[in-house]
Amino acid sequence: MNEIAAKYRSLGLSVMPIGESKRPMVAWTEAQKSIVEYDFDTAQSVGLICGAVSGNLEAIDFDLKYDLSGDLMKRYRKEVEDICPDLVKRLLIQKTPSGGYHFIYRCAVIGKNTKLAQREANEEEKAKGERVKVLIETRGEGGYIGIYPSQGYERINGSIEAIPIISEQEREVLIGTAIRFNSVFKHVEQHTPREFTGTAKSPIEDYNERADPILLLESYGWKVVGTKGQKVHMRRPGDTSALTSGNWDIDKGWFSVFSTSTEFEPQRAYKPFDIYHTLTKNRSVSDSVRELVAMGYGEKREVVKKEEKEPIRAVSIVELDYLVSREDFQQELDDYAAGRLILGRSTGIHTLDPYFRLKKSHVNIVNGFDNVGKTTMLLYIAQLSSCLYGDKWGMFIGENTARNYISTLLQLYYGERVQHMNSMKIKQGVDRIMSHFFFLKSDRVWNYQEILEASENLRAKHGISQFLIDPWNNLATVGGQKVNKHDHDHQALTEITVHSKQTEMTYFINTHSVTASYRNKDANGNLEAPNKGDTEGGTKFASKASDFMTFHRKVQDSTEFRKMEIHVRKVKDTDTGGRPTPFVEPVILEMHDGCKYLESTGRDPMAEWRGRDTQVKITANTSFLKPKPYELPEDDPNYVPF
Repeated sequence: MNEIAAKYRSLGLSVMPIGESKRPMVAWTEAQKSIVEYDFDTAQSVGLICGAVSGNLEAIDFDLKYDLSGDLMKRYRKEVEDICPDLVKRLLIQKTPSGGYHFIYRCAVIGKNTKLAQREANEEEKAKGERVKVLIETRGEGGYIGIYPSQGYERINGSIEAIPIISEQEREVLIGTAIRFNSVFKHVEQHTPREFTGTAKSPIEDYNERADPILLLESYGWKVVGTKGQKVHMRRPGDTSALTSGNWDIDKGWFSVFSTSTEFEPQRAYKPFDIYHTLTKNRSVSDSVRELVAMGYGEKREVVKKEEKEPIRAVSIVELDYLVSREDFQQELDDYAAGRLILGRSTGIHTLDPYFRLKKSHVNIVNGFDNVGKTTMLLYIAQLSSCLYGDKWGMFIGENTARNYISTLLQLYYGERVQHMNSMKIKQGVDRIMSHFFFLKSDRVWNYQEILEASENLRAKHGISQFLIDPWNNLATVGGQKVNKHDHDHQALTEITVHSKQTEMTYFINTHSVTASYRNKDANGNLEAPNKGDTEGGTKFASKASDFMTFHRKVQDSTEFRKMEIHVRKVKDTDTGGRPTPFVEPVILEMHDGCKYLESTGRDPMAEWRGRDTQVKITANTSFLKPKPYELPEDDPNYVPF
């Protein structure tokens, strides 16, 4: 042992004798500062002291005897190699007597002994009084490891003579990947300052419930890089080779980081307020809470001392006319009890009707990926409703031109390409479109309040009953001021919902999917349909929606690309018709010739309307003849219009 120890000291390594149970046989405080020559005659092993004294040496210790999965090392190595393919191969690696491993390296920046990944004790371990088990930890300043060729240690890769020097970024990959396997978190305690304890809901509680943590992190430079299960993985700002630096756990409602190079402490669970307070770097929690109050968070509770109470004054009935009265609901309740509740209107697509129907005073939200045909599908629903019921639509066209929309509506109506239509057919089709669809000009900026005003004006002047906002993210913030986007959207959706109830207007809102959802693919490499929570801007869109649909198409699949999948994700009022589609059984419409949809039954919903104009003698002053009223389909005996 003395010969081995002398060799290691000559390599610039501080070593000490270790006895039974891997315990130091000497007081080794001095050996942490300088290389000390000890006697190893009775030593069982050579102990390698980590830290600056050994040239900034650090080791990652994998204690695999506590790994319940059996493949922790395999998964860890794969994740590291996905980021830095040759990093593990460069390290000095040894196997330990217990079957674990040490990854050994030098780096300009190292830390103290740190637990990186732990798990909760299982039932058998808890019975012994144990709470957690450490799976992976570092040995740095103030730490040591046994080293080969001591008994039980086996060199697997590299050599003690050439301990590799890795970069800070490479160390971050090794450490950060290990932290990803941690499942035991310390919670940040949230204390509401004394001056805010007399509220019905504290600003911290309110912020935790309503804030969008992903949007907040993104505003400080964090990037969403993927979603796996209930976790949204994010990469920190700045230069990093790591794929991810932390994640937002949707189920648990907290944020945790893997990186040691952020303002967040690894292995801590951060609620939305904790994220806000950490990012803003306010001096105190009170400072952060005051900012939340200024932004409208928290619900105050009025505290009135007994001696200060005023006598109850008489209140006139007029002052309470905002309360629901029996007359507001009695008839509808009686109809419901008698089975007379009126169903929503058919879309004209028989296979879709069991899941989604056209209803007054609804805010219908659609999400989906770019280029799957969301706009075309929405225009198809609009065109059908104009044919079936003579509905008139207002339309905000943020990303396209009026020509795009009008040509699409023409093709869907006639079932043929515009290039194949003669000038008279185009003229008649355009006349009809202009009498049923009213497009807001896209050469100016619109905000949601201006949309509501335009909707009200169009309802009064032209009798529109439906309004399409396509897409939502092309709307400007009110006044153009810099505001919290989450709060702005929340307020906008609330006002649109109230407006729809007051006017019986139905809104369709087209939204985009978040970047992370583009990484979810099926076994054939096709993008999987996004869910409600994958909407750009967060889950507030799903919570505010009356009904929510996802439009999806496998655009890169040579055999499936024509099939439009309609996933009905949410139906708020199933009593008036509709319900969510089965998860793996969406409604399918197949596009033919680029201008008409067929149901899975082969039915063409627009067939009865096509060609009617060609049977009409067209003159300069002839307007489009109104089609006959929609007849009750034989296979839809429950259909009842508004």
